[in-house]
Amino acid sequence: MKKLGWCVAGLSTLFLLAAGCGGATSGEPSGEGGTSGSAGSGGSGAGGSGAGGSSGGGGVGGEPQGYSSQLDLLFVVDNSAGTHVHHERLAESVGDLIRRLRNPDCIAQHGTRSTPASPGEACPNGGERVHAPVSDLNVGVITSSLGAGGSQYCDLQDDQAHLVPTLADSLPGASADGVYELRQGGDVEGLVGNVQAAIRSTGQSGCGFEMPLEAMFRFLSDPAPYATLAHVPCSSSDPGNSCIQLQGTDDALLAQRRAFLRPGSTVAVVMVGDENDCSVTAGGQYWFAFEPDVFAARPTKTCDIDPNDSCCYSCAQAQVAGCPSKDSECIDTPAEGEVNLRCWDQKRRMGIDFLYPVDRYIGGLRKKTITQANGDEIANALFADGTRSPNQVHFLTLGGVPADYITETQADGSIRYRDNSELTGAGSWSQLVGNPSTYQPPQDSFMV
Repeated sequence: MKKLGWCVAGLSTLFLLAAGCGGATSGEPSGEGGTSGSAGSGGSGAGGSGAGGSSGGGGVGGEPQGYSSQLDLLFVVDNSAGTHVHHERLAESVGDLIRRLRNPDCIAQHGTRSTPASPGEACPNGGERVHAPVSDLNVGVITSSLGAGGSQYCDLQDDQAHLVPTLADSLPGASADGVYELRQGGDVEGLVGNVQAAIRSTGQSGCGFEMPLEAMFRFLSDPAPYATLAHVPCSSSDPGNSCIQLQGTDDALLAQRRAFLRPGSTVAVVMVGDENDCSVTAGGQYWFAFEPDVFAARPTKTCDIDPNDSCCYSCAQAQVAGCPSKDSECIDTPAEGEVNLRCWDQKRRMGIDFLYPVDRYIGGLRKKTITQANGDEIANALFADGTRSPNQVHFLTLGGVPADYITETQADGSIRYRDNSELTGAGSWSQLVGNPSTYQPPQDSFMV
C-alpha cells in the first residue's frame, strides 16, 4: 500500500460538527417536507485517500429534525506499520477537541475569540458560542485491521472492528462494552487521558492491508456483521476450488454498537491513516487479492487503455465473447504481483477490482438501506430505528493530501480549511482522487 505524506487537516474542523448537537443548522431536514441535504464530507476512497463525499439528498417530510443533545464520536485508526507518529499527533490533538466540544469558544461581534472558564459561563461583550456545549458524549476507538479476507496473511491481525478497550486489559475508564462516556458534570480530563491511552494502544503491528472504510461500515452500518470467514468448496463439482463463506453474526460487536450508538444522537467519524484503503470484498474468491501467487496472471491490454471497457478482464478468466483473443491480448502484458501494491489501481493493473465500491461507504453514512451482493435492500443499522437524520452523521478524514488544496492562510496568519463546496467549485476533487467509480486516477501526480 503506497505511502502518502500525512497532513493533519486540523481536528478543529470537527468542532463545527457540534452545531448539530445544540441547535438547528441550515440544511437539516424538517418535518414539514424537508430541505435540501448538505454536501457530503471528503473521505478516504477505496483505492485512494480522500475521495469526495456525495451531495446529500433532499429532506423527507416527517423525518427526524437533525437535532440532538448527544454526540457519539468514533475514531477509526490505521494501526499498520509506521503509524506511531500519527497516533501521537492524534492523541495530542484529541484533548483540545474534547475540551472545546465541552466548552466551546466565544466569538465577539468584532471577531475576537475567547474561551470561557466553564461551559455555563456567558460569553463576554455580546459574543456567542461557536456551537452549543456538548455535555453528553460517547467516544469509541476502532482500528483498520480486519485481517485479509481469508488469505494466509494477517491471520492474527483481525480486530473485527471491535472497540479497542475490549481488545486490551490495561485500558482504564471504558464501559464493559468499550465505550468512553462523558455526561453532565463528568471528568473531562479523565476522559481525555483515557481516550489518548486508547489511541496510543492501537500500536503499529496491525494488518498492512488497511480496511478503515470497511471497519467503519462494519461497526456502524452493517445490520448483521459476520462472525468468521471460512474456506468452503466453491461448488460440489469442484471441491478443490476454495471460496470464502461469511458465517455467523458478531454478537459482541452488536452489543458494543448498542452501547455506543444512542437513539437520535449526532454521529461523527474521524478516520486517520496515511495509505490507500484496502477494503476488499468479503466472500467468494476475493481473498485471492492477497495471495502471493495469484497475480502471475495478467490483465488484457485493453485494461491499460480503459479499465471500464468490457474487454478489460484478467487473463486468468475465460475468454470474453466479442473481445480480442486472449492470445493477442495477454501475451505481452506484464504481471502485477507485488504484494504491497495489491490495493492500488486494481482493475487497470490486474483486470479485476477486488475492492468494495466507494458507494458502499457513502451509502453507509447517508442512506436508510444497504444493497446486498444479491441486490436485496436491507436496513442500514445507523438509521434503522428512525430517530437519526443523515444530516446528523459527519465524516472527517485525516490523510495524505497536499495542504495547498485544502487550506488557505488568512490575513491574520491563521489557517482556514476549505469546505466541500469550495473544493468542488475549484475542481480539486479530480486533482486529489480522480473518479474511483470510473477508475480515473488523480490528476495531481503526488496523489497517484
